[in-house]
Amino acid sequence: MGSLATAAQGGAMFRFELGWAIVVGTVCLISLTEMAGRFSAVSQHTIADGIRDRFGIKFFLFPLIGLVIVNTLVLSAESEA
Repeated sequence: MGSLATAAQGGAMFRFELGWAIVVGTVCLISLTEMAGRFSAVSQHTIADGIRDRFGIKFFLFPLIGLVIVNTLVLSAESEA
């Protein structure tokens, strides 16, 4: 929901120039949610558990650190708006 609200705010500022970003982002969110649901239903694991089980904790740290950095940037950008 945060990405849709942010996209709507950007759309209000830039009119319809960023309409494609809302469409692409929505399609990506739908496919990611659907795939994560299927994976969890079949394997009885979350996505994070699946990555740790398959590739190990060292490989899991890369997306985890990336996620923390992106979340920090999003929070800092939203707090200044």
